[in-house]
Amino acid sequence: MQIQWVGQSKIWNAPKPDYARYALPLVEEQVLSVAFDPEFAHLKRLTKTCAINCTSRLAQRVALSTTGLNPKWQPYNWSPGVIKAPASCQNNGVYFSDLTEHVWLLSEYAPELANIGVVEEKMIGIPYELDGAYIEGNLLFFAPIRQQWNQDFTKIVAYERADAPPGLFETAATAIKAVGLDNSCFCIEFRHFEEKWKVVEVHARLGEDVRLTEKLSDSNPLKAIENLCTLPAASAAIERDWIKA
Repeated sequence: MQIQWVGQSKIWNAPKPDYARYALPLVEEQVLSVAFDPEFAHLKRLTKTCAINCTSRLAQRVALSTTGLNPKWQPYNWSPGVIKAPASCQNNGVYFSDLTEHVWLLSEYAPELANIGVVEEKMIGIPYELDGAYIEGNLLFFAPIRQQWNQDFTKIVAYERADAPPGLFETAATAIKAVGLDNSCFCIEFRHFEEKWKVVEVHARLGEDVRLTEKLSDSNPLKAIENLCTLPAASAAIERDWIKA
């Protein structure tokens, strides 16, 4: 094993390395610490910029701003509280904005971004997810996943493996390059909205839903990423070249 997987996951059973060259976050809570903390400085890891871009929603939208992959959005001054629509009754149009562990972690590593959220347009379209890893210029994609949401589009209820619709891989490669991701896993969520691909979120770790894991690959996804680490560093353009698991 060449990877030190960082973080306790209820989904991924990560073996301990005999010898590690890379530190990869296994869960959302460890993305910032892998990039920033000195204990991982002797290992190859994602950059601080990438970790911020994959954690701060403002930084992510700014990073994607020249790609055409953003929905309509605007920043807003965020704080814990209750958000109410212009008119509401019986909790219809009332939303609770709570301080989460991830906001607290962002305040630890990038306090200037911890009080700025984003408001985005609601995108109605077929939702897809694409997971993989980008190590030393080598790009690995697992099977595209089509997400199934509840009627209100507030929760994912199921996943199904799907063929890649036209442009999905190219869109993912563009997003990966824009946020500066390298030496990390990724989980990218998309919507095909108004005849274009839009990026919902880019994460610097694999998907964390137990219903998802067996659909990503017919083999062990962590082993496939380990194998990616054994390849020589790639020099080909990310927009054209990738490995499909």
